[in-house]
Amino acid sequence: MQVNGIDTQKVNFQPKGNNKAICLGWIQPRKQQKLLAKIIDVDGKIAIDFVGPLDDPDFVEGTTTKHLGVWSLEQVYSRLTDYSCLVLISEGEVAPLVVLEAMAAGLCIVVSESASANLHHQEFITILPDNILTDTTPEAHKIVTDTISEMIDKNQYYRPQILEYVRENFDCSRIIYHYNDIMHDFMNLHS
Repeated sequence: MQVNGIDTQKVNFQPKGNNKAICLGWIQPRKQQKLLAKIIDVDGKIAIDFVGPLDDPDFVEGTTTKHLGVWSLEQVYSRLTDYSCLVLISEGEVAPLVVLEAMAAGLCIVVSESASANLHHQEFITILPDNILTDTTPEAHKIVTDTISEMIDKNQYYRPQILEYVRENFDCSRIIYHYNDIMHDFMNLHS
């Protein structure tokens, strides 16, 4: 699988986040944001903002969980760096561009296994099982909240490394050569 790419120069980067998490994307039942919001709100120790079109009638804001509406791409690229952690625990995402956008902005990442394609093991990336939100045990909920808290806490120390990682592995200026090789191989195969 060829990796997604991002122009990291377009994404605003600040050296410090706001000690909050963000869940950015279409709010739908399959993405399980309502379960995440409920777990976070019951815990009450983590602030998480949800940004994106709201297409889940069961999604409810809480004391520490807020829906901020929809952002334009320009707003995403300028505001994402204000946060410390992106949370994307979803089914069927594979290699979401939002993860690269978040890393270009300096955020730590908490993703589900199905949303972790092309990511390498790093101290600032945590991959959780796909079913972690549907597991109703207190232990599973604690894993979710502890993991997000840990990534928020780590963020201040890893932001420069996160930016370097995404530039080295996913910046368009680097991966264009891989696409070029694929096209060259394709042309040779079919000529």
